[in-house]
Amino acid sequence: MKHFNRVPAIIFVTLSILAISINPLILFLVRRELKIRLPGSALEISQCRFNPLGKLSFSDIKINKAPVYDVRIKYLSFGFSLLSIFKAYRGDLSGIIESCDISLDSLEVNNARINNGYLKVARGSDNGVIGCAEFKYEKLRVMDIKAKASLKDDYLRIDSLSGRLLGGILKGNSFISLKAPLGYQADLNFTNLDLDIFMKDFAFDEKAEITGQVSGFMKLQGENQFVRVLDGNLASSKEGGSLTIKDTRFLQNLARSSGQTLDLIVESFKNYRYNTGKAVIALENNNIVFLIDLDGSAGKRSLNLTFHDFNPRRTE
Repeated sequence: MKHFNRVPAIIFVTLSILAISINPLILFLVRRELKIRLPGSALEISQCRFNPLGKLSFSDIKINKAPVYDVRIKYLSFGFSLLSIFKAYRGDLSGIIESCDISLDSLEVNNARINNGYLKVARGSDNGVIGCAEFKYEKLRVMDIKAKASLKDDYLRIDSLSGRLLGGILKGNSFISLKAPLGYQADLNFTNLDLDIFMKDFAFDEKAEITGQVSGFMKLQGENQFVRVLDGNLASSKEGGSLTIKDTRFLQNLARSSGQTLDLIVESFKNYRYNTGKAVIALENNNIVFLIDLDGSAGKRSLNLTFHDFNPRRTE
């Protein structure tokens, strides 16, 4: 009976020794695998801890390949089970993750950057969370992002997303595929975006001045950093706003295409006051196209704006 009582202690000691001795081996294998999958990258992983009862964690991870990506992770852990290991053995690699806990300093891929991010999620639970202090793409900045997260089959679902954008509010939901390539889809709603802030943040204020607030929605779909679908609609608030176009070349092209004199076009877009405004946003041949219709006491105005070469190159 005394010998039987020692069995749990022996098992515990054995597992502890196994966990300590296997850490360097796991760290070696992970580093080697990352170097194979991310050739040319500088890689650092400070520490690895393996718990045979179902947890694998790493700390102080740095992966860099300038100028393509730069990743700095404070803490990363995965939860697993015997069932998830069996799934991985059968080839379902995404199924091995039963839970995930990430604390991120920064993640920069091509023109996108995330600062102070976090993710805590467990399979079968709807109580996960995800967020970051800042998401930046080119000159676009979304602050204080937070949402609910859940791990379903081979994708991560994000619900009740909220954040601050251009002086207004961003809300929506999304899902991200965990299978390569990392596909995603997002449905976003915008409230009270400030057009004056947009013009200044994107350095368009030298070409035009526009005031007012807009609300609407947008749908995004793609994989990795490559956007394949971008569709949206925006409408002005009931207060309307004003528009003055200062870009001489744009006004000349507008006069040429409309058959009107340049003086008339300049005057029609000088301190133009609109009561209602609508915009359709679309992705066409790698360019973002805005079709804008304005209506005011001085008449209607229509604009077609194109932002060229929107999509970044795929990560190599």
